[in-house]
Amino acid sequence: MNDTSKKKYILMENTGIIDVEYEWYFIDDGIQHETPINEVFDILPLRGKIERGVTEKVEFYYYAIPKHSFKLTAVCKTIGGP
Repeated sequence: MNDTSKKKYILMENTGIIDVEYEWYFIDDGIQHETPINEVFDILPLRGKIERGVTEKVEFYYYAIPKHSFKLTAVCKTIGGP
């Protein structure tokens, strides 16, 4: 996977009765890396608002770097919601 990239999609759906604001953030493996994590992983959109009953596509990107290994968790925080 060195010097390659991969893109995956998920669908976020607001099945609630109110509009929801959200923000994605990363929890990394705690290991210090020479390369900033945002040059390896990306999420688009990183934050936004989904109106009730609406589905939105979110893109997750991974950019492989030779001779490096990364592990992290992406978490979606809803603002003003559960």
